Amino acid sequence: MEPIRVENWKDFQNKIQAISDEVDNKKKNKAFLVSDLLFRGQPNLELTTTLDRYVNKPIKLDEYYWMILIVKAQIETFTGHTWEIPSYEEFIDQSSKTDMHFLNDLFSKPALYSYLAYLRHHGFPSPLLDWTKSPYVALFFAFDFEGDRDDEVAIYAYLENAGSVKITSSSAPWIKTLGPNIKTHKRHFLQQSRYSFCMQIRDSIAYFASHEEVFSNGRDGQDVRWKILIPASQKFTFLKELDLMNINSYSLFSTEESLMKTLSLRYKLSRLAR
Repeated sequence: MEPIRVENWKDFQNKIQAISDEVDNKKKNKAFLVSDLLFRGQPNLELTTTLDRYVNKPIKLDEYYWMILIVKAQIETFTGHTWEIPSYEEFIDQSSKTDMHFLNDLFSKPALYSYLAYLRHHGFPSPLLDWTKSPYVALFFAFDFEGDRDDEVAIYAYLENAGSVKITSSSAPWIKTLGPNIKTHKRHFLQQSRYSFCMQIRDSIAYFASHEEVFSNGRDGQDVRWKILIPASQKFTFLKELDLMNINSYSLFSTEESLMKTLSLRYKLSRLAR
């Protein structure tokens, strides 16, 4: 699907409404599941996880699990949180089945999902791509960059199931989304967070894979993606509108640092309005 370019706030609202209406119509007319729309905003234009950027190559599921087990004791010591997740041996035994439906369920288990979401929200390299139910929260993250730029930022809208039975293949990468109902850091709820991960089985070994590869395959009725591009020069115009909706750094992170960031932005916006 070709990128959609919008030039201003009104254009953006109209486009989001048109996409939402299209999905609502699918829900009325389709016999099979139509997912809820998810949104993601980012200053750069490619959909990559923090793990993709950290290792820059496909990583085995068991390698990543070993990585997050190594740091778990230290994280629990300093945060006071605990997560009762499988030992490495138990995980290997469970994940060795290399069945895509089993692997999807494995990630959905509450304790592991909670731990993975916590890691994602605190900057540890993660295979989870974070999304939000709100296009306006996504918009904030698209414009959350320092300085001025003369290029574009991206808002993605994603529909996992679009009214037909989702077809997956063990030889091709697939995307699975994870829902809202977990106990984890409060940012998960402040940001109306959802997540997706992408996996592939090669030679009976499970790897994390690229979301972009799935989208490039373009199967009908599933994994539908819209890409909206907005001039980065519209940053302060859009951030002002979002702040009036109480969508800002403090409302989304609720820390003292985010409060200072929000107050300094408001001061700058007031100066720009003069």
